[in-house]
Formats: sequence, C-alpha cells, structure tokens
Amino acid sequence: MITSGPFSVVRHPSYWTHISILTGTFLITGIITVGIITLIDLSITYFVTTELEDHELTERFGSQYRGYTEKVPKFFSKLR
Repeated sequence: MITSGPFSVVRHPSYWTHISILTGTFLITGIITVGIITLIDLSITYFVTTELEDHELTERFGSQYRGYTEKVPKFFSKLR
C-alpha cells in the first residue's frame, strides 16, 4: 500500500487530477456543456467510483487502510 507522495495528500490523486483537468477545461473555454459534464463526472467519481475503490481496498488491506482513511481525505485535501 502506497501512502507517500500524492497519496499522502488525497486518497485518490488520479481521480482528483482527472476532475481538475475537466474543471480547468471548463474554466478556460466557458462551455456550459463541459461544466455540466464535469459536475456529472465529479458526482459519479466521488460518490460511486471512490466508494467502490475504498470498499475493495478495505477488504484487501483491512485495518491498515482504515487507519489511512482516517488520516488522509478521500478527494479534497484539507489545508494544513
């Protein structure tokens, strides 16, 4: 289980990056459709995909992963 690098800031850095790219594309282009797609993608990623992944990783790593989830936020990093 990797807990260093970007995984020390958020539990799902690849999903975070994906959403950041879509959000940036929307902000640069201002195309409403891109904004709607970004919100839909964010909702599915945050509420479905990351939940399934957290469940699988909890089964795989048990208490070690549960401890990790208590220290590191799922998606949105807390300001330190």
